[in-house]
Amino acid sequence: MQACPQTRKSHREANHGTSMNELQTPVTAKRRKASVSPTQRTIALLKKQGYQHIAVVEHWNPHARIRQDLFGFIDILAIQPAAGLLAVQACVGGDVNKRREKIRRDRLEVARVWLSVPGNRIEIWGWRQLQVERGSKKKKWHPIIIPVELADLIDPSIE
Repeated sequence: MQACPQTRKSHREANHGTSMNELQTPVTAKRRKASVSPTQRTIALLKKQGYQHIAVVEHWNPHARIRQDLFGFIDILAIQPAAGLLAVQACVGGDVNKRREKIRRDRLEVARVWLSVPGNRIEIWGWRQLQVERGSKKKKWHPIIIPVELADLIDPSIE
């Protein structure tokens, strides 16, 4: 640290009013754990299941201030040899039905095209916390995995 000639204070003390000793004092307040997103949980489980190539294909659009999915419903693409492409919509457990309806209502045509390619699949992974054992306070995250089949993609205007 370079000292300021007028006051013999370090540059930080002169400009910011704090000394290095004050900055190095340990923080005793308890920190909250950073929450893990459904996308991160899904990637971890896909790796455990043997998927070798996994890509997050949603991105943040700063102009519209929203997350945009590939084709409007795909968050993650995973490739497993001899199994084709898996398109995953990752969400919290309570949103699984909303996501299924969104695909049926808003992304019907592209979902049909996706599923018409041999080996391609679409799954909705909804994450929720469940108790490890009855009476225990300890909880563990588990996915609800709902496959979207070509037969599910009936045009809602026909029904």
